Amino acid sequence: MRYRTCGQRVVSTLLKHCRTTKHCNDVCFYSFKAVCASDGRIYNNECQMKMRNCGRHIFKLPMGECRPQERMPGACPVSCGGEKYNPVCGSDGYLYDNECDMRRLTCGSRGAGAVYEVDMAKCEKRKKCAKIDCPSVPDPVCGTDSITYVNFCFLHQATCMRGVEMAHYGRCTVPSQEDSCPDECPETDDDDFPVCGSDGNAYLSYCEMKRRTCGQKVVPVALHHCEATKHCLTRCGKERRAVCASDNRIYTNACDMKARNCGKHVYQVPMHRCLVGFNFMRCYKICPPMFDPVCGTDGKTYSNECFLEMEKCRSRSLGRSLVSRVYDGRCGHPVPKPKLYMFR
Repeated sequence: MRYRTCGQRVVSTLLKHCRTTKHCNDVCFYSFKAVCASDGRIYNNECQMKMRNCGRHIFKLPMGECRPQERMPGACPVSCGGEKYNPVCGSDGYLYDNECDMRRLTCGSRGAGAVYEVDMAKCEKRKKCAKIDCPSVPDPVCGTDSITYVNFCFLHQATCMRGVEMAHYGRCTVPSQEDSCPDECPETDDDDFPVCGSDGNAYLSYCEMKRRTCGQKVVPVALHHCEATKHCLTRCGKERRAVCASDNRIYTNACDMKARNCGKHVYQVPMHRCLVGFNFMRCYKICPPMFDPVCGTDGKTYSNECFLEMEKCRSRSLGRSLVSRVYDGRCGHPVPKPKLYMFR
């Protein structure tokens, strides 16, 4: 971790905060509902699949991808391409495109969990799923039916209709196709955008993503799906509210800090960390040595008005609220102004 994030002050945290490790400590109760995983293996249930692959990018696939014996009696169909649209209602209450589609998505269920065709009236409520109005904004997601949906809304429509769940963000891969695993990757330019992977991690390049996730079928997804890249394309306003970042640099505002550090772990820290050794040449003055204290609006006592003006210049340079005088005297001990009396 420290090698790959050198200089970014990344620290270890609880497993539940990362996408590929949040199920590592799950306790899986014994229940047999076999699932086919993207590693080509069959697990007793989905919980076991995620727990046993702690730290790896793994997702659920149709059972036919793990049992592709299409010509054997009762085997799971791998594809239903060419089948006509002839809706059937399954005993699980979901509405499928045709009988092949039902067998493909429910294959592997046994005993009381086996799904079979029932009267269409039992799926009447599923017809409302087709009325879900989805925007056409592309942000591909892959479903557990190995179909790529335009965005999460279209997947939600399929979930409502056929019980499909999200496998991962990004386009579906061909399960039978092996991943390319490069041994080395060319150096990237600083101006190049990093790549956000479907495992929730950011990588320097597509090649680097494939090299580090060999065999896990990680695909590139939209930048906003990764914590380190979700602000890369953000348009920041011109608000001057200076912040100090963990790289010890001062940025115009928090948005500017995140956008300029696309793909890096950078966060806001107290301003004094950036001011250590920082020179405000324009604000320097030769102030008189006399002690005539004044209290500023920042709650600090200044030796005299000149030092207060220097601090006002510093705060202006940092885009912070200006410091001004509250009263004469040390803070907490105001000195009353002399009164002017008029005599006849």
